[in-house]
Amino acid sequence: MKYYQFLLVLIYSLLVFSGVIMFELWWQVEYLYYSNINIRDMLHYNQLLEGHNTRYVLVYPVYWLSSVTGLERHYLFSIVIMLLIFTTSKLTSLTLVRLGNISESSARVLSLLFFGSLSLVMNGRIVFAVLAMSWFIWLFVCWYSGVRLKARTVLLSCVSILWLSSVSSGTFSVIYVAIVTWLAWVAVRVASNLFLSLRDLRISIVLVVCLLISSPLFFSYLDKNMSYYNYSMQAMLEHGVGNIFFFDGLASVIILLSIISFACLLYFGVFLYFRSQKPVLILLAIGLFGGLFGYSTLVMSVPPLFIITISMLSRYVTSPRYGKQREDVVMNYNSY
Repeated sequence: MKYYQFLLVLIYSLLVFSGVIMFELWWQVEYLYYSNINIRDMLHYNQLLEGHNTRYVLVYPVYWLSSVTGLERHYLFSIVIMLLIFTTSKLTSLTLVRLGNISESSARVLSLLFFGSLSLVMNGRIVFAVLAMSWFIWLFVCWYSGVRLKARTVLLSCVSILWLSSVSSGTFSVIYVAIVTWLAWVAVRVASNLFLSLRDLRISIVLVVCLLISSPLFFSYLDKNMSYYNYSMQAMLEHGVGNIFFFDGLASVIILLSIISFACLLYFGVFLYFRSQKPVLILLAIGLFGGLFGYSTLVMSVPPLFIITISMLSRYVTSPRYGKQREDVVMNYNSY
């Protein structure tokens, strides 16, 4: 499997370096680049509340490297996206291994195949958000399975994840809601056990700090989107998968029944049986809900869906006895 992993990385790298696979910087950051705005002026907090400014700061190193090296900026951006895809694959494989029943090399190959193929039909901008979701899943699953995460690690990770997801107001909102969900999960567990451990206290403080930092940008995004759609819920839903609610006749009924069936299958197949994957399923639900308001936001449901699918398949392919043992190991810390 290691040879396949090396071969996949080599092939994808050659396609990027040769210019066969190319990703282009999106027009909003290009507009700011041609406006010759001083990057230092954008680093003030009030300026970062402007969504496109945050995105420009995120990709500014690409423009800087282009000016220093003389290389074409879209070419450099493609190399950055390639590195992001490799990082996403690595984090996803680590999550799969932690959930059990699959070796890291197999998980790495499958992740590289999937995200490498997915990138061919994706806008480069959304790759940042996919990495953000994959990173958050890994962090959430580690905490849920009892890994002792340092408060500093969680803080730096969450801030970085929020920044990566800011390429779209929808993807940023999904991560924001995911952090709120994590905090609520800790609160429910503390309320049920009537005991607040030092570990949960540190995590709670970190999550609250992250929410305080990101809340102004979240509500800024929310207000701008609602204003753009004239505060019309129907108009916001028609921008994404939510437009299925406005189909006529039998088609709408069939689609809704399919969604309900899929949700029931996930709940009974994962939430009740594969208890270790509860965090992943909840993040999938958040991503799917966000997808109602935007197709780019729907991509946030892809990493958790991929993880759930591979975990379930590997569970049935491998030894049932080993699968049960691994499930018990993963669940020895939590009952939620």
